[in-house]
Amino acid sequence: MRQSPSIMSLALLLLVLAGSAGSAACRQASQQAQSPQEKQQRAQLDDLTRRREVRESTFSRMNTQQLAQELTADSKRGVEPFNSLPFRLVVARGPVAAADLRASLTAPDRTSFLALLALRQVDTARYRDMMPAFRIGVLVNALDSARTFNAWGLPHLYWEAAGRALIAEGRAGAQALRPLLKDCRPAPMWGSEEVLESQRYEYRLCDYAWALTLAARGEKVTVPLTPQARDRLIQQEPR
Repeated sequence: MRQSPSIMSLALLLLVLAGSAGSAACRQASQQAQSPQEKQQRAQLDDLTRRREVRESTFSRMNTQQLAQELTADSKRGVEPFNSLPFRLVVARGPVAAADLRASLTAPDRTSFLALLALRQVDTARYRDMMPAFRIGVLVNALDSARTFNAWGLPHLYWEAAGRALIAEGRAGAQALRPLLKDCRPAPMWGSEEVLESQRYEYRLCDYAWALTLAARGEKVTVPLTPQARDRLIQQEPR
């Protein structure tokens, strides 16, 4: 005998309620089974998630002039482009952000680093209209003052946007890098694979300056594994 629609609906509803009750019971049992440390870690994770969501919501409501100011703050802290929320948001707005980005570029040093790279990405023509000396000053100062070098890449593998921007400046960029050829302070990276590669090569600031110099002059860059071998090549560069 075929059941009426109302009876079938009631049966289905009972099954759904039973399943929901079972799921709730499982969740409750799982929560009760958590250790105090696990509960604390979960609470910290939830708090971080809430903070991130609030921050993203706040930044999303900013206009491009405000985002440009935040880029200056991130540049001072040494935040990489790919880790900067205002950078991601302002680039997503495209060419309409170019005027405010250009207006924010007043200091030819690392404080203009992220805004300069953002302008290069959203409006190449306006970026090229800037004085080359200003662009080079920002990029070289950012390299010179870097504490970690993820924003630049690995000289023997790849260059990030900052490295490509400096290489694009050609011989003028190479000339500006000359003073850094004498600076042998370590050039560490953070992360996983990048750290291992950086440590394997024992990279220093002078190595970055040397590899960028060659690339800016249009020369092939073959990076020796040891600092001693690189030192012999760096010493051949005019000082």
